[in-house]
Amino acid sequence: EPAAYHAQINEILSYINQNLTQDLAIKNLAEYFYLSSSHLCKIFKDATGTTINRYITAKRITHAKELLTEGCSVMEACEKCGFRDYSNFLKTFTKAVGISPKKYAQYEH
Repeated sequence: EPAAYHAQINEILSYINQNLTQDLAIKNLAEYFYLSSSHLCKIFKDATGTTINRYITAKRITHAKELLTEGCSVMEACEKCGFRDYSNFLKTFTKAVGISPKKYAQYEH
């Protein structure tokens, strides 16, 4: 039933968006939604055209950009958008945005 399916995808998207600072490992999401990891990954990809991890990373980067624009430090932005690891945050942000978080913050002010 497509309606139920979309409702479930929407629930998963909402949950991710509201819990960006949490450990959103696929295993944890699958347990939370009573799905197998492989089924969760499949329905998410089918519905959104992207993988869960890509989606989470994109959301976290978007949130980090907002925080940096509001004047958060790079370290604060890293913590508040759910990156566990500072060097991973720098690498991921720079790859996604094209400039480092520090430069981004300078441009946005």
